[in-house]
Parts: sequence; structure tokens; C-alpha cells
Amino acid sequence: MGDISVQHISDDIENNGGSNTSFTPVSSLTSAFELANCNRFTHAGITTLGSTTREGDDMAGGRVLTGTGTLTYYRESGSVSDNTRFETSIVKYTGSASGDNEFVVRGRYSVALNGSTTNAAQTVSGVSDEDKCVPFITGIMNDVTSDGADSATAIAFMESSTSLRVWKGSNTNNVTVYVTLVEFTGSNWTVLHGDSGSVSADTGTITLYDGADGTGTPTGVTSWANSFIVGQFKG
Repeated sequence: MGDISVQHISDDIENNGGSNTSFTPVSSLTSAFELANCNRFTHAGITTLGSTTREGDDMAGGRVLTGTGTLTYYRESGSVSDNTRFETSIVKYTGSASGDNEFVVRGRYSVALNGSTTNAAQTVSGVSDEDKCVPFITGIMNDVTSDGADSATAIAFMESSTSLRVWKGSNTNNVTVYVTLVEFTGSNWTVLHGDSGSVSADTGTITLYDGADGTGTPTGVTSWANSFIVGQFKG
């Protein structure tokens, strides 16, 4: 696709966070979005081999495109001091305004879900069609100092053109979810949504719908060769 370019970035980050300014800058923060390529939208663990058990906050992390030439990384300050590996892709639209392959970043959000607050609505603006939006989770922070993998999971979906709903996996602990909201405005894009509900089986299926909240009219994918899946889960 000539209107889309992708950069891949790999960084080792200390527990006080950091940034990368050495990649090719994007032209605009509204024409590029960041993708978390590590497990659970955080990072891939420490960069040295070892058998030490990692706690919840050790696996917390996030990345946000905070400037056209700056990718900022977040980690929990009280987590393990070893460097951790962050893998990120930056996807940039390079075509003309209102082109057939255009997408527009409608906002970048940091949603705090602390204690027993399991979900929250984030107000958004500028969205033309919520059904063509994808909330990309770019990081999940948590302050768990014991086993707590559920606090490193989250989901995000559009409730309406002005409301983004974010859920965390746990019903305790302090969790912050980073979300980049992208609307695929071009006529070549079709965006479908599915919700498995609460499941315990090892395998299953998810029906795709045309509604942003996983409801509406069941709609099939016309070509898997021209499709990609954005998965989220909470547990």
C-alpha cells in the first residue's frame, strides 16, 4: 500500500522510563500511530537471561508517540531495575488528505483505573464514525508487587462517537491504560468488531459485527489476505 509506511523500533529501557528520538520523524501526530509489539501491550521482559520470577509491576510498561520525533517509554519506578526490551512499530499515513487509505488519530489517552474502579469512560472528540475506529492499547501500567498477571490485561472499545470505554482485568490494584484512538476514514478501510464475552475454554470463535461495541449486523471479511486482527483481552 503506497500510502502507508512503517518503522520498527527496538529499545532497552530502565525502570525510570526513557525515550527514543533517533527514528525518522513523522509529519504529524494525527497521521501516525504507535503499535505495541510486545506481550500484553507492555514489553518483552528483561534483556538478560534469568530464572527469577517477575511480579506484576516488573512486566508493566507503555509507549506513546509524544512528539513527531519522540517515542516516550513508561515503566513502574519500583519495578526490577534491569533493562527491559520494548518493540514498537510506527505506522504512518503518507497519502493525500481524504485519500482512500487515510486514517486519522483522534487522540491519545491515559486512563487510570485505581482500586475497585474496574472500568471508566474516556471522553473523546473529533470522531466521525465510531464504527470505523480502533482503540490501540499501547501500554498497561500496574503497581502489583506480587503475582498479578490480570492487572496487566485490559480492553478498550467505543461506546459512541464521544465515549471510549476502558476495562482492566483485575478488581484491585492501580492500573493505567494507554490508548491511541485511530479512525480509519478512507473508503478502502472496513473495520469490524467482535466480543467473545466471558469464556473459560481453550479455543472458540468470535463473530464479527459492524458495530463498534461488537453488536449490530454480522459481517464477514471479504479477503483474509487484505485483513489484520487487533486482539485485546482481560482476565
